[in-house]
Amino acid sequence: MVKRGLVVFSLVLIGIFLFSINFVSAEVVSCSVTGSSSCGGTVVMRLSATTNAHGSLPSSSSYPYVLCCNGNAGETTTCTGNNKIIS
Repeated sequence: MVKRGLVVFSLVLIGIFLFSINFVSAEVVSCSVTGSSSCGGTVVMRLSATTNAHGSLPSSSSYPYVLCCNGNAGETTTCTGNNKIIS
């Protein structure tokens, strides 16, 4: 009888664990270097070239390429606060 109760209790705990996984979601952010006119997300920084490049602030218009990032399911990612990308 004790074994049966332990099995039922274990199954209930496993069920609760599996049910709770559905409510946990991590935001997926994807970034790529594109031409400034091709960015459909957030411009994180501007770049002088696609490789081995100089960088500048996103508000500058001096460089033709950008580091463009999009959030979960195509949502735009917002860059705020004192979050450093490069120091």
